[in-house]
Amino acid sequence: MTPDDSATVAEPSPCTRARITNGSALHGARKVDGRSASARRWRDIYREVCTAIGSDATPAQLQLARRCATLVVAGEAIDAQAEAGEPIDVGESVKVSGAVTRVLDALGLLDRNADDTDPLATWREAIGGGDA
Repeated sequence: MTPDDSATVAEPSPCTRARITNGSALHGARKVDGRSASARRWRDIYREVCTAIGSDATPAQLQLARRCATLVVAGEAIDAQAEAGEPIDVGESVKVSGAVTRVLDALGLLDRNADDTDPLATWREAIGGGDA
């Protein structure tokens, strides 16, 4: 049998596809109670990233959007610990921040040329230190 003789592959029934593939769930592994504050924040971030990507997002971009939302929520949890005066794992915080940056860059949402000013010079001017 040659490839030309093979039948066209039919689209799988929604009943045989994963809930995440169908769009009926954002997480495929288990059902998640989406009423917690972190779950609501995750959905907000996911929607914002998806809006920024646009309506023609590929499945890979949607996966990156989910990963981005997860990383941002994790980073915000670390920030909340620091604000409360609790000890944090600085290495973990740096890893999460770097991962968020890489995911946003992969999605094309990181505008590295948005602000060409030197943040240190701006800070010095704000405190009246000049160029010292």
